[in-house]
Amino acid sequence: MNFNIINNLLFLFLFIPLLSCKNFEKENIYIDEDNKDKREIVDQIIIDNDLNNNQLYEDFYSNAFSVDFLKNEKLSKKFTINNFKNKYDGLNPIKVIKFENFLYSIDSKAKFSIFDIEGGKMVNNIHLFNNKNNNLIIPTSFSRYKDKFIIGFKSGIIILINSQGEIIWETDFKKILSTPLAINENDIIFLLEDSINSISINDGSLNWSEVYEGSNLLQYSGGLLKIFNNIIYYILPNSSFGEYDLLFRSRNLSNFSDMNFKSSINYSNNKIHLFDNYLVYFDGSNSLSTYDIFHDKIILSDFNVENLSSFYFYNNAL
Repeated sequence: MNFNIINNLLFLFLFIPLLSCKNFEKENIYIDEDNKDKREIVDQIIIDNDLNNNQLYEDFYSNAFSVDFLKNEKLSKKFTINNFKNKYDGLNPIKVIKFENFLYSIDSKAKFSIFDIEGGKMVNNIHLFNNKNNNLIIPTSFSRYKDKFIIGFKSGIIILINSQGEIIWETDFKKILSTPLAINENDIIFLLEDSINSISINDGSLNWSEVYEGSNLLQYSGGLLKIFNNIIYYILPNSSFGEYDLLFRSRNLSNFSDMNFKSSINYSNNKIHLFDNYLVYFDGSNSLSTYDIFHDKIILSDFNVENLSSFYFYNNAL
């Protein structure tokens, strides 16, 4: 690859995040397996900004920073929030949450910190637990609901706190919780090592739970989940997978189960991606599959991606 092409590619990747509602066209080479004839086709990569417009909440699965913020806002002061330590190796990153004029974070010792976004000064730093073993209070999820915060811990503890760090309720499931929590209306959806569960944001009471038998080998980084309308699609840390209907509060059955998860389920960086009515699974190594939710049909099965060193999903593109 010559130097001009490399420069053009670098410019493209730097330019993409600054666009909000534009499409790019890309040329692709399609190989007909029957006659090995190469022909060019044109596909669109959709670059619409993936912004969560629901101001009620922010969780691991939502994007709270708009492209306009990246383009137009100028911070008077830049500062660093160190909210993670080596104990987070293999876990999903913990968000720093911007709400109104403050930044909120949680660190590996369960210290809840509040920063003034104007001057960058720490307003408060609260130890949420003073009498618990440090191994029980490694946070794996940090979310906001209205003006309160939901925190999940590796040991299975989930708490709701107010903006001053005062605990409103606490519940302990005493099982490994590595997957980030998801907020759906007034409920919290989460995966434990062998189950998918829902609790109420109001008081932490259990709404429902579905337990699955799986392998003894648990994914350290947790499971995967995506919510489409009233259906949750998920892979549990014990390698079980399925779907749950939130409307009828029961397991759902579809051809989603025909996707090939079993041979690659234990790759630590596998991902589920949702765009429009398409649910995409990538095993993190070389196999890509796509499920059309509306037509209940597998449209891409074990498509081979060669020479992978890293990957990222954005809208309809990998």
